[in-house]
Amino acid sequence: MKWVDCRWCELTHDANLLCPPARKILDALAAKGAEGNMPDLDFPDEPIDARLLGLGEDPGDTLIGQLVVQAAVTPVADVPRATLVYTGRTAEGKPLPKWVHIGTDADIANAARLVTSRAELAIRTAAAQRRPGGQG
Repeated sequence: MKWVDCRWCELTHDANLLCPPARKILDALAAKGAEGNMPDLDFPDEPIDARLLGLGEDPGDTLIGQLVVQAAVTPVADVPRATLVYTGRTAEGKPLPKWVHIGTDADIANAARLVTSRAELAIRTAAAQRRPGGQG
């Protein structure tokens, strides 16, 4: 018996749990769905001055006053998937919409690492710029 780490249920089980034709169909559907997926991007460069990003020029730009990140589990085809829900309030106290990120365990772990690394970089850079002789 051959054991595999299943991409569908994220458990380890017999490789023959799915018949080859069913596996072929599911793999094709996953490949089609992944065509529109964008990778998480991690730029190792220094943070960009927010003024250069044109913040506030787009009507959808919102200054966040309170960020809320909720953990959830969402069944996808009866498979429990890790989920993050991003929401909060604007600086004016209005509720923000909910952004729901459903993914594999690896997807959610990557999102957590990405946010942590970008936050740490922004904090380090801002602190350096506040010191005497810092840029900005």
